[in-house]
Amino acid sequence: MFKYLIIFFIVVLSLIYIGNYIDYRNNKMNSAEYNRRVRIFFFLVVLIIAIVVWLRKR
Repeated sequence: MFKYLIIFFIVVLSLIYIGNYIDYRNNKMNSAEYNRRVRIFFFLVVLIIAIVVWLRKR
């Protein structure tokens, strides 16, 4: 079950990233907003990886 939860998070985060990129390409947001959202996205990815590593060591 844990494996499916990780796959679900990866799919959701990739859809968020793709949605942000499409909005940026269609000029619905400026580059500063896009950069801020990309930084938040990468922070969430690193956070999920850290949680997975912590849970596996425990």
